[in-house]
Amino acid sequence: MEVCYVKTEAGRDEIRSRARGLSRTLRNLLLMIDGNRSSAYLLEHLQGVAVVDIEQLAADGLIEAVPTLTPPPPVVLDVTLDSAAGVLTAAAEPAPMPMPMPMPSSPQPAPVDDRAEDREVLAAIKAMSYQKLYKLLTAQARDRLGVVRGYKLALDVERTQSLEGLQQLALQFVSSVRELRGPAVAGELRRDMERMV
Repeated sequence: MEVCYVKTEAGRDEIRSRARGLSRTLRNLLLMIDGNRSSAYLLEHLQGVAVVDIEQLAADGLIEAVPTLTPPPPVVLDVTLDSAAGVLTAAAEPAPMPMPMPMPSSPQPAPVDDRAEDREVLAAIKAMSYQKLYKLLTAQARDRLGVVRGYKLALDVERTQSLEGLQQLALQFVSSVRELRGPAVAGELRRDMERMV
């Protein structure tokens, strides 16, 4: 049995408020905890994360463990017919485990061209402060891009220390939303940005 963790209400509040001033490592770990990834997976795939970090988040009441059962591998019967004796014989052997599906790569953002819509998006992004861009990207990444791409964007936002870096991520975000969800949803996102200016 492997242990997975989920955010508690306090953990979800911490993501929104940043009240506890968690280190970057702890905050990234908290962002990635969703009840689907085991602690072993998180330790293997998140740079700089150790067991003590998971224990710290649990001790602080930001995450809680939920057990998940790993299903046994399916059994395949190898059935043969002994034609001389007229008897069927069967031998059970475990089926080969399926190979994990590779994670789809993030779409490459479309370059900003001279369309009026792109100029409006660029103007809205340039008019936003670091705090407003940060809030927009972290609040909407998961809803607009899905869980995996949203978490990746959230991690990129956490690593970015400059306004110019956030502006570039915001442009990529709008392009990705347009590519994944279509121009109508990208238009909604542009209007959200204009309202925040």
